[in-house]
Amino acid sequence: MKTRLMGISLILMAFSLSLSASNPDSTITARAKADPATLWTTIRGLEHPVNHGTPIWGKIYSALLFLPRITLDGLMYSTGYGAHLIDDTRFVEKIQDFLYLYKRRIGFYPIATFSSGTKIATGLTLFYRQRPFGAAVGAYYHGRSLWGVRFNGLYSLRKGDTVWQFRFSGKIKKRSDYEFHGLGPNPHQDPRNAFRSGGKDFGLFAQRLVRIQISLGLRPARRWEIFYTGMYQERRISLPHNPDPANLDQVFDLRQLPGAPGNAPRHRQIYQELTVRFDTRKYRGQISPGIRLEGYGGISTGISSSRFRFLRDGVDAALYIPVLKQTRLIVPRIIFDQVINLRPEEPIPFTEYPRQPAFRGVSTRTLLRSDEISLLPSVEYQWPLGFSLRAHLFVDYLIVGDAFSRLTLNDAPYAYGFAIDLHGVDSETARISIANGSEGIRVLFTVGLSHHSSDRTQWQ
Repeated sequence: MKTRLMGISLILMAFSLSLSASNPDSTITARAKADPATLWTTIRGLEHPVNHGTPIWGKIYSALLFLPRITLDGLMYSTGYGAHLIDDTRFVEKIQDFLYLYKRRIGFYPIATFSSGTKIATGLTLFYRQRPFGAAVGAYYHGRSLWGVRFNGLYSLRKGDTVWQFRFSGKIKKRSDYEFHGLGPNPHQDPRNAFRSGGKDFGLFAQRLVRIQISLGLRPARRWEIFYTGMYQERRISLPHNPDPANLDQVFDLRQLPGAPGNAPRHRQIYQELTVRFDTRKYRGQISPGIRLEGYGGISTGISSSRFRFLRDGVDAALYIPVLKQTRLIVPRIIFDQVINLRPEEPIPFTEYPRQPAFRGVSTRTLLRSDEISLLPSVEYQWPLGFSLRAHLFVDYLIVGDAFSRLTLNDAPYAYGFAIDLHGVDSETARISIANGSEGIRVLFTVGLSHHSSDRTQWQ
């Protein structure tokens, strides 16, 4: 078992480093070079600051955290040894030679996703890059009930501190194990839900999602980013192929569920959104203190037989507060999303309410709480493990309601846990996490590039 875990660690760290060619050094080493006043030493693959003595208040702090720290050090020892072994055996260079072709302009990387209670999806992405152009095409498959194909094209232009970016992308995705738990903070007590007798808490449904989008990004100054996104989207909602007492039609009265199979199950829309982001962090894809604020507003218009029309708006705010060292951070964060129906006579389909992909207590395929307003407060502790590795301790809450006055922590789902991610300059390469909470234990393992920001165009 230990051998398998070490093998997985070696491979994942190699993927992280090989896909971050523009930043070959580890996070901490890069900072040491950028700031000559910072001194660092490397010990057996784990990086630590040089010790110049600890004041009395620091010793008290260390004593209080001795037991948790020694426990985590034991858990991380194999990771540090794996990093040292990678460096000694030139494992990264060998993986890079395998992943990249034709002067490193063409390459590939695997895709794998595993989460508790879900199917394992595996696939491959091929990419081509030659500045200022880049393109990628990928696919994954797990039978007719879980598959997907996607394409991304990118063109960027830089003049001084100003950066322009144009992106075109498309995807088709089919999955048959989505969970809908109902509307409201307490679905079984909300009159908008028509539960059938049987005692089930959620219903399963299938969805085929088609999405084509263009986006234009502008960074007029280092701390500011502006994005325009326009997309065509089509959802086809159906029942899973196999009969099951947990299927949507066995749990809910579909006649009272807008957007359900048999009740306008195909939703077509044109969505346009404007996003403004302000970020003071020096290293945006890595551990760095600062402030990150993002606000967005968008409008969705149904086309063809879809007659709905609604607004979306929201805010994502986070503080990255250093604790003793600039690479140990406390990160309080709050994510607010809202949908406003512009045609009350046309109900919003149940699949179009705000999603909460940042909530780590359930899979992103689970519509755990759905309503017009969604609030996700969280706090986490981040620290580097070296070699593009970062660790997290986190606590999340999920609050929903149909009005601000009805938002409450009573019965709100929560999750707490531990995670390790491997990251490049601006993207995440892999993640392993374990969470516990109101929805039980969840184990997540993913391999494949994933950007840190998760906007509405990424919602499933």
